Order: sequence, then structure tokens, then C-alpha cells
Amino acid sequence: MSTVTRGFSVSLLGMRLAVGGDSPAIARVLDRYVLPWLPREAFDAVSADRRVEVRAARDGASLEVLVDGVVTEAAPSLQDVVTRVQRALDDAVVQHQRRVAIVHAGVVAHEGRALLLPGPSRAGKSTLVAELLRRGALYLSDEYALIDPEGRAHPYPRPLLLRGEAGDDALRLATELDSTALQEPIPVGLILGVTYSTDAAIALEPISQGEGLMLLLRNTPQVLADQPWILGPLERAVGEATCYMGHRGDARAAAAAILALASAAPRRDPRRWPLAAVRSTSSAPVEGP
Repeated sequence: MSTVTRGFSVSLLGMRLAVGGDSPAIARVLDRYVLPWLPREAFDAVSADRRVEVRAARDGASLEVLVDGVVTEAAPSLQDVVTRVQRALDDAVVQHQRRVAIVHAGVVAHEGRALLLPGPSRAGKSTLVAELLRRGALYLSDEYALIDPEGRAHPYPRPLLLRGEAGDDALRLATELDSTALQEPIPVGLILGVTYSTDAAIALEPISQGEGLMLLLRNTPQVLADQPWILGPLERAVGEATCYMGHRGDARAAAAAILALASAAPRRDPRRWPLAAVRSTSSAPVEGP
């Protein structure tokens, strides 16, 4: 039985997702921060492929998150609830995909091309993405790059969780960073495997497109052995991109250098890249983290 008093349903990548809460306050927060760019419809638990609900716990001191009617975890605050609800929806999106390849990556748009920053969770992607947005980039995602069969990156703009030095983490929408979320898919122009190192200056070295493909495969939650079709979208994305690896320190300096690099990167013709050669070097099963 549903506990929802208010909520919404949305359509995403062929899925129906229903989200709601048992109080107006919870529903307002979920509506503001969860999949905020998608058109809302009435909450519909019956037709949903994934139903996520939030209710007050019996102790009155915490909130419970229910996934398809089953309590999965508790959260101490509404901010924590948002991240847990988003994670439950992320899991459903990943499990459901049979056409779109998914990579753990921050994604922004600059001059009509997508910039991919592959990396695991808690690797500093959100901090760097936020700084790129402050400098004029458009927002696609701070956690997942969704790559279609044409190699284009699709928007998946979640709220950014920006971690404060004193533990005062905060959720921020792109609009609160003087940016906006992109609405349409775009081709990939730059792929950067950047690791964070305290007080380091940014240093990036070009890598081959084959190495760029392996970087994406190392950061996908999908399993190549079970879903070999993901190679097609990823190859096409890499075929249009310039690829780099390196490290960074301060996000502000890194963002300025990355945008300058993106502006100078050549526009590639994906038909010139020998995709078959990459397939021959990546036939072994590769599992995401």
C-alpha cells in the first residue's frame, strides 16, 4: 500500500518513475531536487517501473525510504533523503538500459560539445563540475554520462552535492550556480581522466582514443561481459573526442584550464577512427567498479 500523499511521475529513457512523500514538506523537497528537468505527471504507483517513497519513521526522528514498497534505509534529514532517493532511481536506470551506455562521470557542455570527466563517486567530480558551471559551462550531470548509440551525451542533471570543509555539505541546482541544465543530447568533444591531488597544479597529457575507451569502460556500472553492446555507443563517443589523463589541485584553476583546452580541441571525424582495432584490444571482460 502506498504511503504517498503527494508526488509525481516522470518518463526517462523508456522508464516510468514515481516519486513521492507522506507529507507536503517532503513532497516539496523531492519535487525541487529529484529529476527537476523532467515534466511532471500525477503520481502513479501502478504503472511505475520504479516507485520510491519517503515517510516519517515511527520514532519521529528520521525518515524512511521505500523502494517499490519495501523500506531500504533511513535518513536523518531531507537532504540525505534526496541523495538516497536519487541513488534508488539511478540503480533502476542502470539496470533497465539496453540501449544507452552509462559511465560514472561529470558532464558539462562547452561550445556545443560535451566534456566528460570519468571517475568514481566521491572523487571530486561535483566540485569540479560546479566550478565549470560558474565559468559558463552548461550542465548535464555530476554523476552519470548517458551515451546513446550515436555517441551523444544525454542530460541527467541531478542536484550537485557540494562537500564543505567543515562537513557542511549542501545540495545545489545548476541555476543556483548561475548556469542552466542542457535539454538536448550533444556529441562528446573532450574526455578527461583527472584525479585530485591536494595542492597540485593541473597537469594533463594526451592519450590515445583506445586508452580513452578503456577509461570509460573502467568507470561504467555496466558489465561488458554481460552487455557487450555498450562498446558501440562508447566507441562512437570516443571517436569524436580528444582524450587526456592527469591530475589537478584547486578546482578553480583546473576549470579555467579545462575550458581553454576544450576550446582548442580539434573537431574530430568519428569515421576516421579505426573502431575495429580497439575491439581487438578490449575483448577481455571488463567490469565497472
